[in-house]
Amino acid sequence: MQLGATLRALEFRRSIEPDAAYYASLRRSPTELRAIETALANFEETIRTGDLRRRVDYEFHLAIAAASQNPYYVTGLTAIEYDIDLGQKLARDLSQLGQSERRRSIFVEHKAIFEAIERQNPTDAKRAMEIHLEHSQLRVISRGEEIVRRADAGAKAPAQAGRTDGT
Repeated sequence: MQLGATLRALEFRRSIEPDAAYYASLRRSPTELRAIETALANFEETIRTGDLRRRVDYEFHLAIAAASQNPYYVTGLTAIEYDIDLGQKLARDLSQLGQSERRRSIFVEHKAIFEAIERQNPTDAKRAMEIHLEHSQLRVISRGEEIVRRADAGAKAPAQAGRTDGT
């Protein structure tokens, strides 16, 4: 199930990405910082254009992993790349309602991570990533609850349409 895979990927990400952000803030080169900033700008562009096909969220996180200068963080993210994409697809497929606000919230979280890395503040970078991934997990869970509500509503609608008892 997509939801289960997405939650497992987030569980893994919560165990490695805060430290990747921590080390990125200490080790990043000017070129790596520009790559993170470019990924952030690309994410913001998708908010303006509504183009949800681009993999800007993954690119942002991968740029941070690369800036940590520890190849194991990059390997960890690329190992679950498919599950990260599933999470993005799940979000797109579930509902367009609130999509813009949700993406704007994610952008604000990404910007806080970038700014901490830019300032070379490892504690803030790690905490900003922890907050972002916690919020991501909550967003996925709420989308899962919406799936259940929609499935329940869909199952009830045909049954109610066939009733002849006036209820």
